Amino acid sequence: MTAPSAYTVARPSDDRQSEPANAWQEEALCREVDPELFFPEGTGADWRTPRRICAACPVKGKCLDAAMREETGQSLASRAGMRGGMTPKERWTTDQPSRDTRPAPSPGAHSSSP
Repeated sequence: MTAPSAYTVARPSDDRQSEPANAWQEEALCREVDPELFFPEGTGADWRTPRRICAACPVKGKCLDAAMREETGQSLASRAGMRGGMTPKERWTTDQPSRDTRPAPSPGAHSSSP
């Protein structure tokens, strides 16, 4: 019996190759339906059906993460379709820096805390 070399490379317990970053898409429920469902048009667009499909999807979180990475800093107009259970407007709103909408205290104002 020979001793293992000091330079032996550790291998994972199985021989699978690492999966591509978008491998999760194979498990997405949206692959099983008409893609047009996820791109309703017009002011009164009906997002209920794609939202229900996304809600049941096992990779909803990965889909939303990918959308947010891809769309970071983009305008609302450049976003399209339901992704990760969120509409373009919802994703755009989430991507905006938070703003403190409270008025600034007036000069000389004191806190009423005891």
